[in-house]
Amino acid sequence: MTGDFKTKKIISIAVPVIVLISGILLFFLYRGPVITWKQSAGQMYRLEMNSKVRMYYQGQAGNIVSNLRAVLNFKITQVAEGEINASMQLSDITFSYNDIRNTGYENLLSSPFQVRFRENGEVLGYSFKYIGRGDEKYFRGIVTSLVCVMKKSLFGIWSNPEKDEYGTFSATYSSANNGTAVEKLKHEYTDSEHNVTTFTGKTEISVIKSKARFAFSKDTSWVTGMDSFEFIRFFAKKNKIMEVVKKVTLEMTDFNPDTGLAIWGGKYVPGYKSLYDSWADECDQCREREYSYEYLMEREAMKQQIRDENINGLLAKIVRSDGNDPALTRKLKIFLMLYPQCVNRIYDDTVRGKYRTGALSVIMQAMAETGNENTQDYLRKIAVEPKVGKTINLMGAVNIGFIQSPSPETVATLKQLYRDRGSEMDTMISNSSVLALGSLASSLEGQEGGREKRGQIAEFIAGELASNSGDANIAA
Repeated sequence: MTGDFKTKKIISIAVPVIVLISGILLFFLYRGPVITWKQSAGQMYRLEMNSKVRMYYQGQAGNIVSNLRAVLNFKITQVAEGEINASMQLSDITFSYNDIRNTGYENLLSSPFQVRFRENGEVLGYSFKYIGRGDEKYFRGIVTSLVCVMKKSLFGIWSNPEKDEYGTFSATYSSANNGTAVEKLKHEYTDSEHNVTTFTGKTEISVIKSKARFAFSKDTSWVTGMDSFEFIRFFAKKNKIMEVVKKVTLEMTDFNPDTGLAIWGGKYVPGYKSLYDSWADECDQCREREYSYEYLMEREAMKQQIRDENINGLLAKIVRSDGNDPALTRKLKIFLMLYPQCVNRIYDDTVRGKYRTGALSVIMQAMAETGNENTQDYLRKIAVEPKVGKTINLMGAVNIGFIQSPSPETVATLKQLYRDRGSEMDTMISNSSVLALGSLASSLEGQEGGREKRGQIAEFIAGELASNSGDANIAA
């Protein structure tokens, strides 16, 4: 009995000790590679990123294929308090879009940028001072495809919330190949930042397949290579709107920096300052580029929706249908987005009386939903043009109220119409104008300067009511 008791006691002590020792051994066995960051250290990699985007619109699909091959230049500019600032710049770039090489976009992709991250590889922020607004999303997509976050783990598996160009997702990492490799799996997206103007509704993202593998050098702690594949799907109101398949490979190459590049001390293209080595670089007037990559994607998808149409044929169909085919409104909207100069021709035909009210309802709806400078100008002119008659003036005023981002000139036109109550029809237009003003005020909510603009509209209406308190026909 005594011997058995001692044996059990020894076993009861030994088991947790063995488990503890095993845990400690597993901790050191499965920890990720230790990365050493040194001031001014640099590296160069061969980068290849291929993506296929399939966009769905009104039951039709359009494919957009892009291929990027380049050298990724990487330089650490600052190491302080557990955070690293690094400059990045692509060189030797070849970029094709739907199998057509785009040298203009290659020039854009050569723009230098900076990334701030923690010592464990977690990205904290970016500096895109030299890149036009809207284009930074593609650069973020490059960086986030290469992110590998190191954490200590008892069993060699750890997780981390991360962000890419589409939103926030959860990632799981695992140590491999005796600590010289790390595998990463992307899981569900918890938040979406994806927004395409062609589609409406909240976007949800589903990860169909995702896997990345990073290889490290024990001698230098640098990443020596990586390859990844992902397939993700996007939904708006439970309808599939887009699919993205992306493959990325990275391979360390000989360190032979081009001293003409900004990242290695050279000057940048005319109109830009050379790249500063500090994070807090200044940019008084950064260049705004005409097209962003995302816009090009949307533009290509829209072109495919009207590939069998021309503006003359489409307008003829709208006249024949007399406003009874909603699909024609959508197609006209695409034409107005892609080719805004066609608005001038439509305006001239409207003034000549070529369109009946049924066709005009389609045209004006498309103008308001497009809402660019040209289409707003059309609605403003139609709302005050005496040659078209009061009924069409009224239609113009009503449709102005559906514009999402009204210009100051558009708001001013409604204010002018609100003041004019000379006849019974003018009063109808005036009352419709104040309703349109209220609609515009609501659409301004959340926009930059929107609160001030809403206040100005409310102040105008209140002032008109006060100065015309005896007018029974005035509406508010």
